[in-house]
Amino acid sequence: MIDPGAYAIAFGWDPAGEIHRLVGLCASPPRRVLELGCGTGRLLGAFAARGVAGVGIELSRAMVDYARGQLPDGVEVHLGDMSRCPLPGSFDLVYASANTLRHLVEDDDLRRLLRRVADWIRPDGTFVVDLELGRAHFDSEIGRANTWTNSRDGVEVRATWRVVAIEGGRAITELLLETRRGGTWDPVSTRFPLRCDDAATFLDHAEACGLTLRGGGILREPELLDRPGPQLEGRCVLAMEASRANQQGSPRP
Repeated sequence: MIDPGAYAIAFGWDPAGEIHRLVGLCASPPRRVLELGCGTGRLLGAFAARGVAGVGIELSRAMVDYARGQLPDGVEVHLGDMSRCPLPGSFDLVYASANTLRHLVEDDDLRRLLRRVADWIRPDGTFVVDLELGRAHFDSEIGRANTWTNSRDGVEVRATWRVVAIEGGRAITELLLETRRGGTWDPVSTRFPLRCDDAATFLDHAEACGLTLRGGGILREPELLDRPGPQLEGRCVLAMEASRANQQGSPRP
């Protein structure tokens, strides 16, 4: 099992750029946000520092316990499947950071979540999803290792993210975390499938569930390059809103 402390170091980049991008894609500054798959709570903590109320959903008990121990009072972290976990209230911003939604490999689970998002966001609210799209992009990633190293308080973590294979329309992905505290590297790895959608397919799912594309594009850190929705390929950020029919309470599939 991946240690949350090592995970927090490996993915402990400065959240300022991501927060700026998320807020910039909103119709108005958010007052209450929901993060899907919040992990160790890095972005929720950054929102809390700006005075924005935050709620997170996370499937891993270890990650939830770690996040609750790190985040300030008032930030809620719920344990559960993001496609099923019940939550009260509504939000100005619902977001899913890099590839979180791709963990929902079954179409029924993805659509269940997207329908819930359409109900969660307020009429002027925004849903922002950050994920990789495009079969050609996925094929190009097979076997390519993305490796980086971060450190904190004398602990060094080297992370390697690799797509091992494409099987049955799923990207079999490996995450390896190697931790060193002044001695040898201690490796822990996990493998999991991620869904592989092209942009048109993903947007079809969203539209069927009461969500409409409002903006976004291809992410080339730190810039977000505008592109037409169906032509998106690679690491993408999409901003969506509840469709007019959903806001009026019309039945959806």
